[in-house]
Amino acid sequence: MSELLLCYNSGCGQKFDPSKNTAESCRHHSGHPVFHDAYKGWSCCKKKCTDFTEFLNIKGCTLSFHNNVKPPEPEKPVVDKSLADEVIEVKAPVPIVNRIKRPPFETPLVVLKPVISPALRDAISNLSGCTKDSETNDEDKENSKNIPIGTTCKNNSCKAVYEGIQSVNETCTHHPGYPVFHEGLKFWTCCTKRTTDFETFLAQVGCTSGTHTWFKKKVVDVGNSSVSMTPSKIEIKLRKQGPGTWTKLDIPRSELIDSKPNPLPEDEEEDLESRVESVDLNFI
Repeated sequence: MSELLLCYNSGCGQKFDPSKNTAESCRHHSGHPVFHDAYKGWSCCKKKCTDFTEFLNIKGCTLSFHNNVKPPEPEKPVVDKSLADEVIEVKAPVPIVNRIKRPPFETPLVVLKPVISPALRDAISNLSGCTKDSETNDEDKENSKNIPIGTTCKNNSCKAVYEGIQSVNETCTHHPGYPVFHEGLKFWTCCTKRTTDFETFLAQVGCTSGTHTWFKKKVVDVGNSSVSMTPSKIEIKLRKQGPGTWTKLDIPRSELIDSKPNPLPEDEEEDLESRVESVDLNFI
């Protein structure tokens, strides 16, 4: 009797007699094992299961000769020792933000088309003896165009507060990037300092020096904005062209300087009259 050999075909694992090895002696799986979404199976047949013991007991789908040749072990990846101290830095993808430039103040104004509700139309038609109030336009105060005392800087991580004209010349230390929260880490895209504590993240000192930003300009999509009128209110819808939130709807304008010529002093006027010759135009 010849020595029994071990079959290395997938799903077989039996010992066989080489003298009795035929084309239908071994029932095995010709494919490879597949593990996906908690399911276990073979690539050569469609039967799947979730229990590992049941997976091992799945009968083979192919008949062939027994094979006593042990398959080669997978090669282990070669580790480069020179890269052992290399720090792998994972960065979140930079979001694509289209910054839309605000139109200049000299751009012609667009009249929004109002949408009047039927209830308001009925209320107006039923009114009798209504008196029109005179419209009063208050002039803008000079101090409304200035920065209010106590206004905070809008740059990231800058906690400066406007206390007067001297605050304009102060250096602003801030983060020009945006915050990233990834796998428990919190950091700014403009610097490499990272932390896991949120309070420490908020207290990080800025990495760039510049000027304070007391107001952030926003852009309105005039074409998609509208005005709705109802008996109890007037609703104005302003569509934003760019991403972000608005904290204010007013933007301070610089005061226009009247370009009228300065009047001449009285002494210079008399001197000028003395130097101008009089011309008699009666003969014309």
